[in-house]
Amino acid sequence: MVRFFVFQGSFEIMQNRQQLRQTISDKRKTNPIEKQAQCALDLLEQIKNFSLFNQSKNIAFYMAAFGEIDPNPILQLALKQNKNCYLPTVESATNKELHFVKYQNSDLLIKNRYSILEPQFAKDKVLPTSELD
Repeated sequence: MVRFFVFQGSFEIMQNRQQLRQTISDKRKTNPIEKQAQCALDLLEQIKNFSLFNQSKNIAFYMAAFGEIDPNPILQLALKQNKNCYLPTVESATNKELHFVKYQNSDLLIKNRYSILEPQFAKDKVLPTSELD
């Protein structure tokens, strides 16, 4: 009986988490592009003076999708400051392990199965997550 109750509670939390993610996603998608762009620039201004960012050498980023705040202005600043920038990518359709691959502006990005841009997997460009700042 206790096991069922614990499972039910976990299931309800999982459902609530999914509902929360969906609600947030829906709200993000309704933000005008101008507001999204302004949020990205506002975030850049905050990050510029953040000591952890300034001290970091290996930084993970993501490619914005579906109304997320675009970290590209920060990514460009990091590249300009000669920081090592990494983007998440999945190794292959059969091995769905997430890796962080070193990125430079000249790298080709391809759409994954969720239509999110990511670099092509290259084992020699992978950085273990433990080495990200």
